[in-house]
Amino acid sequence: MNTTRNGFLTASGAATTGGLAHAQDDGHDHGHQTVPSDLTLRVKALEWEIAFERQSRLVAAGKSYAQAKTIAEWALIDAPPGADNDVHGTNSEEAKDVGSLYNRLVATLNAIA
Repeated sequence: MNTTRNGFLTASGAATTGGLAHAQDDGHDHGHQTVPSDLTLRVKALEWEIAFERQSRLVAAGKSYAQAKTIAEWALIDAPPGADNDVHGTNSEEAKDVGSLYNRLVATLNAIA
């Protein structure tokens, strides 16, 4: 038995959806994700909320973030293009990617509220 949080979520999602991922035979060989249960979505939303609150506290305490008002401005501080942490040259996409994930999260939460 997998006792990690991820293992629990995977098991509870699979138990709740009862194999819906394999109910559709689309005629080609690739994996499908199990449709998440409401519980799984809510846990993921809570994890995101905790992460955002933690980041907000960090930002509020740091002077370098004092003028940053948007995700794009935060991204320039956290992941500037060409910085040491930009080993694959992807930092320039950080704001777009994080903004997209945030928009998806908000849409998902609005859909289940």
